[in-house]
Amino acid sequence: MSVVRTKKMRSLHLLMIAILVISLAFIPNHIEKADAATSIAPLQSVVTYNGANYLLINSKVYKMETTGQATLLLSDVDTFVGSDDAAVALKKDGTVWALAKDGQYVGKPTGAISTFTQLAIADVSNIWVNDMSVRYLKKDGTLFASGFNTGGSLGVGNTNYWIGYIAPVIDASYGQLQNVVDFFQLGNAISYVRTKDKLYAYGDNVRGLLGNTSVAVNGQTVTPVQVLGLPDLTGKTVKLTDASETIVAQIGTETYYWGRDPFSASYATNQTTAKKTTLAVGELNSYSVSYIDPVKYASNKDMSTAREQFHFDSLMSGALYNFGVTIANFKDPVALPGTSPYTATPVSRLTNVVKYVPVGEYSIALKTDKSLWYVRDADVQKINGPTGEIYNVKDIVTAPLQFQSKRFSQEVYSSGSTTSYMWRALSYQLPMWILKDNGDLWANAFSMNSGEVKIPVTGVQSLVQGGYSMYAQTDTGDVYDVSYIYKYSNPTNNYKSVKITGLDTVQVVLETPILTQTLDKFNNHILSVDYGSSTDITTREYSVDGGTTWLAYTAPVTLTGQTTVSFKARSGAAGGMYSALLESTVVNDPIIIAAGYPRIVDAGNGNVSVESGTTHPDVNIEIQIDGGSWQTYTGPVVLPAGGHSMETRVTNLSGDVLGSDAKAVNGPTPAPTATPIPTVAPTPTATPMPTVAPTVAPTVAPTATPIPTVTPTATPVPTVAPTATPQPTIDPGWGSPIGSEDISFTVLGGGFSSQFNGLLLDTVTIGTTNQYQVINSVTNSVIEDSRGTGAGWNYSLRITDFVSDPVIDNSLGTSNLVVKMPSTALSVDVTDTTTLVGQDMKLSLNGTYVFNSEPVVLAKAEAFQGMGQYQLPMSYMLRIPDKVEVVSAGSGSAYQAGAKTGLRVGTYRSQFTFTLASGI
Repeated sequence: MSVVRTKKMRSLHLLMIAILVISLAFIPNHIEKADAATSIAPLQSVVTYNGANYLLINSKVYKMETTGQATLLLSDVDTFVGSDDAAVALKKDGTVWALAKDGQYVGKPTGAISTFTQLAIADVSNIWVNDMSVRYLKKDGTLFASGFNTGGSLGVGNTNYWIGYIAPVIDASYGQLQNVVDFFQLGNAISYVRTKDKLYAYGDNVRGLLGNTSVAVNGQTVTPVQVLGLPDLTGKTVKLTDASETIVAQIGTETYYWGRDPFSASYATNQTTAKKTTLAVGELNSYSVSYIDPVKYASNKDMSTAREQFHFDSLMSGALYNFGVTIANFKDPVALPGTSPYTATPVSRLTNVVKYVPVGEYSIALKTDKSLWYVRDADVQKINGPTGEIYNVKDIVTAPLQFQSKRFSQEVYSSGSTTSYMWRALSYQLPMWILKDNGDLWANAFSMNSGEVKIPVTGVQSLVQGGYSMYAQTDTGDVYDVSYIYKYSNPTNNYKSVKITGLDTVQVVLETPILTQTLDKFNNHILSVDYGSSTDITTREYSVDGGTTWLAYTAPVTLTGQTTVSFKARSGAAGGMYSALLESTVVNDPIIIAAGYPRIVDAGNGNVSVESGTTHPDVNIEIQIDGGSWQTYTGPVVLPAGGHSMETRVTNLSGDVLGSDAKAVNGPTPAPTATPIPTVAPTPTATPMPTVAPTVAPTVAPTATPIPTVTPTATPVPTVAPTATPQPTIDPGWGSPIGSEDISFTVLGGGFSSQFNGLLLDTVTIGTTNQYQVINSVTNSVIEDSRGTGAGWNYSLRITDFVSDPVIDNSLGTSNLVVKMPSTALSVDVTDTTTLVGQDMKLSLNGTYVFNSEPVVLAKAEAFQGMGQYQLPMSYMLRIPDKVEVVSAGSGSAYQAGAKTGLRVGTYRSQFTFTLASGI
């Protein structure tokens, strides 16, 4: 016996709309329009390379000609750095360019260079130049190097003197060092690389400057060693300075040092790991003098050092301190050639200092009241200038002297019969520029205090030093060369005031973008950015990873998932110009409802519950029974007997529906009552009752004196009603039957059927912002086997592909294109059956099945099982594909049968064939 049912599936509708219309909950925000303007482009950097000066301004590199004319060499530049031996530019697109000739970009070529050459590296975020060494930090956190490799300080795994290619900086295992964020260089022989959380060192371990005891003092390493004794650097600012043979590290608010210990007696102890100091040591500067052995020098001019003396200055918590050997003792002939007194404890010389610059044997300090002071050991004097005009000082800047051959002078000291020679570094008596609030510019003239001179440039706003040169920019954007020109015969008042021509100093300034935040109904943040309407804007970009990746902004950005993002936005103009960054941290806490939820769970016998699929606190779960009012769902409900329609929905706090489910549910099913078959009672056979004869009582003769005899009258004895005697059990082997009769009853076979309660497939809208591209429907079938044969059964389903009604053929402009989705787009999740009547057993084939052209068996009863009525729960999920297959098209259409095309709007239909078959 086989029962086959065919039922049309409910139509699935796909609607295409241009904009997804959803409810939005607005977050109040003040909106302003961003726009563009122009301003003066600041002078960014100056590089003195191979005897010529190069300027970076307005993202352009210019070469300074001797005539004061600027020649444009390179545009769209982000960073330009260099030395007398190398000049390298990082463009805004991450490429690197160098002033080069014949492929040599490090070292001095012959003649002036006016051509940039692109180097073989890309995606670079920062560059550094130190003498003839170049480092390149890529955006992925890897570091590369080229050039001079003293002591293996490039960190490329060898000690080759020269690396003429761009090589990766390695880690301790000779793999590539990762997560690099910064780089520092100390001279030519030692380099420091900072990763996210650690500081590493390469090169020569002079005085323990590598900060790691695994390398012997004065040894070297070509692989990185971690500087020991430092805290975790994550999230901390790190600044390194060096003075003579000491490194000072300012890490957050703490100070550490290593190398030669300036706080030990005679500056003689080596500190081979980082040591924390309680002193708030800022930038440490030193001034030293070398004393030459008099005997060796007198005999053959041997300048071997017999002794060095060191003097230190440091800014600590707003006060200028010095320690070491005092300047007075530097020139004390009595102390020669012995050891001059060394004071390891810093001594405060001047308070309320905001900046100081060492200019040789003395320092110049700028105080908070904008006054200028001269400090030489305990000799502290206010600088007023020759005419009393040194006040309201804005900044002080120094630059080194250009001519190396004129840096030293020999001084001879005698003490009795002993003669010593001191070589004083004249370069320490540096030129210094003094910028006042009113834009006036002054400079010193090596007279220590009273010889300041005024440079004839007014309206100066900033000073930029590069190499031996100094440039000033005025409030009108003009740039002047105000460098010092050293003349050995006359080292005073030799300052330029040459105006530079040919510079483009007008830049477009794009206003900072404005952010507006709204919420969709799922509590996802929608980020809308107003970049302004300026015609200068050529790019509009945003980033959700803190600026690591930039994406083109074309529409509001919707965040999805539980996440916290660092949102940034910027606009760009021609020439690599960008606006200031819009920055915001956005915490996205959406309402996430699992696929296939909410759903109504029918536990049978009228017991019904709701599974919402979300734990978010900002939702309401409601139910509606038989079309009544919506009520808040608080827990499982028990329905009365009979059939019922039940709906559930999940809403946000504004009442927007986020998901729903509907189901037909039966109340408790009464237990079936057996109808009795009437039985005809047989006619009973009368059993004769025995007759009891009455007994007459005898007369007793008296023994007393006789009385005359009287003839007695007989007294009748009453008749007693006989008592029924039970019939004895008859032994079937005893006696002979006197008759027989056949008695029978009939069992009638019941129904064999199934009922499918249908699918509810909602309309789906095509759109990239849809949170889910699936449709879910929870339903059930009721299977009844009341035949009483015990033959068993199986219940299966076969479906066809989802074929569309004719849709628009945009190649013909007609509506005769037919497409289809494969049957594999549908799957079903089968769970335990519920017994309504009969044997209590589980007959479903639990699991998730994807449909194809073959039938899928959903439930099965073995022989002598499944006799009764059972409910089979099923959850169907339709996954909407982004492409469909062409079934047919009109004549001349661009579409061919079997080809794939994008998901088309329209109604799609499939045929569901359920089969309930007897037997197994």
